[in-house]
Amino acid sequence: MSRHTKRHAKRRSKRNVQKLLLGIDILVIICGLIGIYYLFLPTEPTAASDHSSEQVAHSSTASSSSSKKEQPANKKQDLLDAGNYDNLISDQEVVTAEGASYDQKILSSGFIGSALVVKNGKVLLHKGYGYADKAADVKNTPTTLFNIGSMQKGLTAVLIMRAIKEGKLSLTDTLARFYPYIPGAAKITIQQMLQMASGLKLSENPQGLEDVQQILDWDATHAVLSGTQGTFKYSPINYNLLAGILTKVSGKSYDALLTDFFINKNGLKQSFLYKAFLQQDHPTVNYKTDGEADPYGNPNNISSANLAAEIGTGNLYMSVGDLYRYYDLLLNGKLLDKASLKQMWQPAAGGSYAAGFYDKGTYFRAHGGKGGFESFGLFSKDNKTSVILLSNRGRKSDTELMNQLYHPLANVDASF
Repeated sequence: MSRHTKRHAKRRSKRNVQKLLLGIDILVIICGLIGIYYLFLPTEPTAASDHSSEQVAHSSTASSSSSKKEQPANKKQDLLDAGNYDNLISDQEVVTAEGASYDQKILSSGFIGSALVVKNGKVLLHKGYGYADKAADVKNTPTTLFNIGSMQKGLTAVLIMRAIKEGKLSLTDTLARFYPYIPGAAKITIQQMLQMASGLKLSENPQGLEDVQQILDWDATHAVLSGTQGTFKYSPINYNLLAGILTKVSGKSYDALLTDFFINKNGLKQSFLYKAFLQQDHPTVNYKTDGEADPYGNPNNISSANLAAEIGTGNLYMSVGDLYRYYDLLLNGKLLDKASLKQMWQPAAGGSYAAGFYDKGTYFRAHGGKGGFESFGLFSKDNKTSVILLSNRGRKSDTELMNQLYHPLANVDASF
């Protein structure tokens, strides 16, 4: 190859390299422009992305709006739903516009305790009044715990009916099956004990005993006939003995049975048997000062032995919300089926009492007392309209207050 030819080939090769580099530069520029185009040019959304963007926009608008108007309204609405258990155990006081008149009646009466007023399933009032412990400056709130006294008999009756459902017991079983040495035991049935129509009473209360078995043995050896079998006569010994029967047929303690079913299985969070109650940071103090000028002038101490003796009948502490929840579950067939409820609530001939309730026709009445604690309840048959007062300063006048509260609520002249 000539020298001229070699120089020509070199120049051509150089030009080819330059063209190749220029092409690469142009390609890079074009790719960059395309990238910029797609980066900044708005594209038409697909149906899915369009729907999603609408949800985001709506959510943002709703969030902004609800934070100003809708959210507080929704929260207020939720707080009034008595079927929402969280509302019943909330420490937030509730007094609606309609509930204000009930609040004023309670305030004017000098009531001390906690109150819950429900109308058509909506909470009108849920509030504490006065002090749970005046010396410690602890006020009553919607979640303060009170001894519910004889209202506990209803829970004991439910446990009896569950034992019957499980085939461990029958309403026609006689007391003699469990306590044959009690006078008249061969003729006294479980049904009559639920009705307080056994004719039994306790001749002498146990003193200083805290062991449950010793207490039950005492009750059984000091139960005597004092009334006519088949006729209602209020006597707590019936439910002391029913608690004993439960331990015999189940092999478990009464406390374990109540805790397992009501607290663990049915989730009552503000219900405590007396031992657990006494371990609270500030156990509610009760005051036996009815008729005295200073409502907090006479704090009353209930000994643990005294409370232990109330097995099955009056050593359970609850908030007004938990008590309402219990009755709501009971009256709406969540604890027992309808057939069992009908059997349990069958009163003795001519009576109205059975299993912790007085059946007043269009409503139920329940009451309990222990020391200075008093518990009052008036309930429509479906529990949609109810008044519960739990007090740590029980007064006779609170029975009239209950009537004043329930009458305008249900348009019924209640008799407490």
